[in-house]
Formats: sequence, C-alpha cells, structure tokens
Amino acid sequence: TENAAMSNETAGTKPAFRSSRAGQEDAEALERLVNLAYRGGQSSVAWKNENHLVEGPRVSLNDLLKDLARSDSHILKLQNESGDIVACVQVECKDQEAHIGMLAVDPGQQNLGLGKKMLLLAEEFSIKEFSCSKGKMCVFAGRQELLAWYAKMGYKANGE
Repeated sequence: TENAAMSNETAGTKPAFRSSRAGQEDAEALERLVNLAYRGGQSSVAWKNENHLVEGPRVSLNDLLKDLARSDSHILKLQNESGDIVACVQVECKDQEAHIGMLAVDPGQQNLGLGKKMLLLAEEFSIKEFSCSKGKMCVFAGRQELLAWYAKMGYKANGE
C-alpha cells in the first residue's frame, strides 16, 4: 500500500516523497541507507549517527530479509521522485505495543523534516495496522541530543 505524496510544499519548491511498505526487493537499498545513516560518519552533527559510539554495521542484509518476511514487523520506506529510498523506519507489534526503530534518513536528505515524517508515519501505521495504543523505542543513553529530539516529539524516557 502506498500513501500520497508527503510534501506539503507547493509544486516545484521541494521534491515530493512517496511512502510505502518495503519488500524483499528493497533489502539491499535499505541495508545501504541504514548503515550510511547510522554508521556512515558523513553527518557533521554527531547526534545524527552513531559512528562515534558503535563500530561495525548497524544492520545486515540477512537480518533485513528476515525482518521483511515477518508478519509482526514492517519496514516503511520513503522514496524520492527518482524512486530512491531516502528514509525508512521499522514498526513491530509486541503485546499490543508498537516498537519503533531503525529510523534512518539519508545524510544528504537530512534537515528536511523527513525523520519527523517517518516517525509520524510509523505511529499512524502502528495504530491502523496493529491496533497499538502505545509505542516505545530503544535509544542509546549516550545520544542525549537524539533523546531530546524524541522528547520534543512527545516521547518520554523510561530508563530501560
């Protein structure tokens, strides 16, 4: 299923984006995107990646293929006008609670509000598709700026 273009801007000022569920055919592109966003080190703002905290890849192709095959887990993708995947987020349902993770935005597309759009899309998806009324995610405690961003989005730290 595909959502309408997510850009609220007038035509021609900013690119339109299309959101949909990712499939097995997207696994390689998702692997590149997630590892670039989390570990690529291309962002000049440290809170936008984890390369200063964790070494090695964030996700493997094998793990993505397993996740894409599960019925209780979906990866949502955002594509630009050229069809390139520029953002993604994973939504899992466990005990009627949405677990939101692997939120990634291509470093070259950051600061356009795509992370916020993907988080809102994940929340909407978890309600509509999984009937979840509560959401949670795991964030490294060392990523204080990211925790502050999630707090601004309405999330509360629970100390876990």
